[in-house]
Amino acid sequence: MAGRASVELYTLVFFADRTAVTDARVVKVKETSIVVFVPKYGIEGIVWLAAKGDTSSFTLDLAKQTVAAVDGSASYAMFDTVRVSFSPSMVGTVLVNTWNEPQHT
Repeated sequence: MAGRASVELYTLVFFADRTAVTDARVVKVKETSIVVFVPKYGIEGIVWLAAKGDTSSFTLDLAKQTVAAVDGSASYAMFDTVRVSFSPSMVGTVLVNTWNEPQHT
């Protein structure tokens, strides 16, 4: 427990004065969000794709493990690489802003 807390504190101090933009991997898809892991920093967080409670903008396909915009503008699947931006207030809880389409590698 103390080890995890010290890692979170160190991470918060490291990002105290900066916002990071880096690659992340999708590790879970949900109806209105994706959970991503940022290997460069060892951080995992949620990227909200729609406002909480708004289930009409995205469609979740559990069989394919994908979530896609109803209008076809974006689609995310397990292990896709996405660009994320995050700041100190979000570390450990929420990651925001995905850019580009997923990079299938």
